[in-house]
Amino acid sequence: LSSGRTRMVEQRKSQRRVFRAPVVVAMATGQTFPARSYDLAAGGMAIVTDVQLEVACPCVLGFDLSLGERIEKLRLPSRLVYCQPCAEGFKSGLQFLDPDEASSAILSDHLNGAATST
Repeated sequence: LSSGRTRMVEQRKSQRRVFRAPVVVAMATGQTFPARSYDLAAGGMAIVTDVQLEVACPCVLGFDLSLGERIEKLRLPSRLVYCQPCAEGFKSGLQFLDPDEASSAILSDHLNGAATST
């Protein structure tokens, strides 16, 4: 762009779905922050926090997913890709870092269920 700004390149490999739930962000520094999820995909999640989080910082996202009658508690190692101001505070995009097979299956089951229920 001629103004000197760079355009963000879309890096998502999977479609995101609206997902609103409480999330706990545990930073590598040991600090934890409450957050609210914004959307969810197999490869990552967008969250909203009251504080600005440090981009590229590793963290673990803790949240619950419902699969029918079951509630699955997930803790996924993640990397903060972006953090920008929004009306509710700060919106951050996080990429899951190599989720284990069980977590990937739970995410897939939830997202596929969400796709058929809308």
